[in-house]
Amino acid sequence: MKNKIWQIAVALVFVIFILVFFVLFPEGKVDPYFSQMPYVLWMGILTTALLVILTFWASQNFPFKDDDRS
Repeated sequence: MKNKIWQIAVALVFVIFILVFFVLFPEGKVDPYFSQMPYVLWMGILTTALLVILTFWASQNFPFKDDDRS
């Protein structure tokens, strides 16, 4: 089960990568503003937060973890 969750997490990272560089951040876009921040800044903050949460989730389900602690 952990292997399947890990594969889903890796696939989501690649999807986010494609979305960020080809869809979410078009060149020269600054509108709409959110709390006095331009579009690229607040979308970058949201993307970073999403990747941090996804990384934490994936680390909890890492299938190749060595459980033998010495």
